[in-house]
Amino acid sequence: IRKDILDINKRNFIQNIPYFAKMCRLYAESTLNHTNFQKLLMSEATFDLIIIEAMFNEAHTGIGYHYSAPVIMLSTIGSNWMVNKYVANPAPGSMVPDAFLGFPSRMSFVQRLLNTVGTWAMDLFHQFYQLRVQNDLLHEYFPEAPHLHDVIR
Repeated sequence: IRKDILDINKRNFIQNIPYFAKMCRLYAESTLNHTNFQKLLMSEATFDLIIIEAMFNEAHTGIGYHYSAPVIMLSTIGSNWMVNKYVANPAPGSMVPDAFLGFPSRMSFVQRLLNTVGTWAMDLFHQFYQLRVQNDLLHEYFPEAPHLHDVIR
């Protein structure tokens, strides 16, 4: 993964999908599997609210299930396709450049088209791959948790 991150700007979005697929699982699981995180789960700590970064880690919402606390997902990088759907933020690809695709705020027609197609591709990747992987991780670390679709609605 470390070598791949250095080459991310040398490839187009489609070529980066296998990298993102690997990174998504690794990122989410590295937290869930961390020794200190496991100690926290085994402790008698209680929380009224869980705040997590929304970045390829929907499985982390299981923390809220574990502690019976509401979860707030936030994004420190601003508006993007991953967060917009959770907060009902309208961001049509024809008008709003996605942060991951790197188009300027004043896009040409071709950039608008590519941004729209790229946003659709990311959404398909998320719906048909990412959520399945994250749901598997959720149930690996929180076996009694409901399906991820029910947790993040």
